[in-house]
Amino acid sequence: MKELKNFFTLNLDESCVMASEGIVRVLGNAEKTKHEKNIQDNRDSITTVRTGSAGNVDGPRIYLAKGKTCDLESFNDFGAHYDSPPGSCVVMTPNAYMTNEAWKTIYPKLCKGIREMRVICDHPDKWIVFSLDGFGSHLCPESLLVFNEYKILVIKEEGDTSQVSQAYDQLVAKLDKKYAREMLEVTKMHLKKQTCQWQLIIIVNEALNEVAKTEAWKKSFIRVNMCPSEHQPFTDWVQKHEKSVKAADRFFKNRTSLFDAMPAVWQHLSESERCELCALFDTFDGIWSTDNLRKVMALGMVKLDEIDKLRGCYLTAKEDPSVFV
Repeated sequence: MKELKNFFTLNLDESCVMASEGIVRVLGNAEKTKHEKNIQDNRDSITTVRTGSAGNVDGPRIYLAKGKTCDLESFNDFGAHYDSPPGSCVVMTPNAYMTNEAWKTIYPKLCKGIREMRVICDHPDKWIVFSLDGFGSHLCPESLLVFNEYKILVIKEEGDTSQVSQAYDQLVAKLDKKYAREMLEVTKMHLKKQTCQWQLIIIVNEALNEVAKTEAWKKSFIRVNMCPSEHQPFTDWVQKHEKSVKAADRFFKNRTSLFDAMPAVWQHLSESERCELCALFDTFDGIWSTDNLRKVMALGMVKLDEIDKLRGCYLTAKEDPSVFV
């Protein structure tokens, strides 16, 4: 049963791939007086949205390219023309990065593709656990409703914990980069022109096919203790990250006030200035309009880009008045 659960435990993350990373390494005969390498390539990039399971199955691959429309007809039905998992597609964005509009296009195809993954497709009634980071687009209410319809339970990773809680960041991301660089090196030897983003997508897709032949996904899930068949008790797993836990404990140990944890903009104000700002914020009733921002700036205490930090300080002060001193 635990082995079966592996296939229903998934993770999603994004990674950027560039046609030229500006890295030059040349290995050659020491007796040869001159070595040459073509590095005159563009700096086009794409973003890959990767999904995989603890059962070591590749999920839908989403490629984000720059532009409004796709120049290649075959890319409009990517999975039918190129060797890739069900649900794979190319989505256009203004800068080849994830946007709210792009996610609206992605999540219906993503959900359908996940349900067509190996083993999952044989169990349409079983729920799927799908972990991802807290990027705003990923958690829009409309997408969560659709995930729920497909029996996909979305769980969000805690901020700044991807190094210990996100499977993709373990082995898969490293292999994605490694295989992509190697295939780019070989391909550039046969291309007379610069590598365009369409060629880059095809090259990266072939690289990911090579990664899929390894056990990177399963090993990555084991590393973050999210592989059901290899799951360790939480107390045992935490011991492996004892240094990180101790650092967090030291932050709160013997702390009588959160004042020293407040940002510099708050600490540099006098006690009377802090009280004056909070009194002004009280009059806003939670509405941070342009006029209210002008009132803050008129005090001459802070810069415009520091007001967001002060909003957090204000909320903290409402809970713990000791931060005033």
